[in-house]
Amino acid sequence: QDLDRKNPRMRKKIVGISSIGDETDYINWIQEPQIRRAQLVGLKVSSHIGERWHKGDYLTALRRVKRELELGIDRAAHLTILGVSPEEMVELTSVQRGAAAALQREIFRLLKKNGTHVETNPTSQRIFSPVHSDFEHHVSDTLLKEGISFSVHPDDASILGTSPSEEF
Repeated sequence: QDLDRKNPRMRKKIVGISSIGDETDYINWIQEPQIRRAQLVGLKVSSHIGERWHKGDYLTALRRVKRELELGIDRAAHLTILGVSPEEMVELTSVQRGAAAALQREIFRLLKKNGTHVETNPTSQRIFSPVHSDFEHHVSDTLLKEGISFSVHPDDASILGTSPSEEF
């Protein structure tokens, strides 16, 4: 609203905001006011979540994704954590694996309910994921199976030495 009033030409050019950075120690509720304000003025909100986490810290990573989706973001980049099945989370107890499975189900429910689009980044996952360093375990298969809208992107193509066609 302030942007509409103070600089209407700029408002027509700015279409959204995006969180980005190292999410291993990211506390997403700190950015909640900025996300809510952006939504109030009609901006689209993207969030880079579920790509990196401390090895074995699956539940924290899943909770972080869930909290961000509960804010009503329009697009989620990465979500690599959803490509890890609870059975692969060997550092967790069986009770914790059950909690991880429940969180994943809730995340898929939120993605579908909100119509959140997911941007996947295969090369980025292969390099940064604390679990999978290959393309076989990419989250795209899970998203396809769950009926979630997603696209494939190179993510920092000039840094990672890839292109959209290579990613696909």
